Amino acid sequence: MDNDEQLKHLLGIIKRLVRSDKEASEELLELTRESSEDDSVIRELAEELGMLNLQRDVYAYRLETMIEDLLHAQREIDEARHDPLTGLPNRTIFHELLDQAVQTASSLNPFALMFVDLDKFKQVNDTLGHDAGDEILKIATQRMLSSIKSQDTLSRIGGDEFTIIARDIESRDDLAGLAQRLVDSLCDPCQLKAGNASVGASVGVSLFPNDANSAIALLKNADIAMYEAKERGRNQYRFFMDLVK
Repeated sequence: MDNDEQLKHLLGIIKRLVRSDKEASEELLELTRESSEDDSVIRELAEELGMLNLQRDVYAYRLETMIEDLLHAQREIDEARHDPLTGLPNRTIFHELLDQAVQTASSLNPFALMFVDLDKFKQVNDTLGHDAGDEILKIATQRMLSSIKSQDTLSRIGGDEFTIIARDIESRDDLAGLAQRLVDSLCDPCQLKAGNASVGASVGVSLFPNDANSAIALLKNADIAMYEAKERGRNQYRFFMDLVK
């Protein structure tokens, strides 16, 4: 093979190296080995391309590692902000979303906060075990997600405690209908691996800005209304505004 043919062959290898051709890398190594001292230019070019090929692999590895690190970091951030069992926003992100809702709401665009506490959850958890309790929480999550609107936000802020930021409220009746759907859906029996179980829910409702002018007060009032629902026999909802009349 004369120099011209070798250069053409080397050019072909270069083009294939750009396409990360494994066979091209092997041919380049073989060409370097076969080059004589008289083929110093060819040998030097081949060796240089070999170095470039090695650097490419190093950079590709570094880039892959960086991407994997970024993906891992993002997963850690998501896990820190979401409940690992249900996938819902956790207490931290709930408070952030509630603060945002308060800042952007107005008298013409109010919203409501619902505090949902599962009734008899501890009894089921203690009787059938923690796995059954986890099943209940997952089922309850899906039922609540099916009951709320797409613009509403469901969060899990404690063991059996959930909150819903309900937006675009048309009327009190509209909000009462949502609260009743939540109660009805959560009262239905749950088919678990360990057997059937029933829980239920008590729901407290607080409106912004009617019932409170801050996120903290709104949450406190929804909590008060929820406990009033429990005191009245559970499996029902209560509006905070009805407690202060």
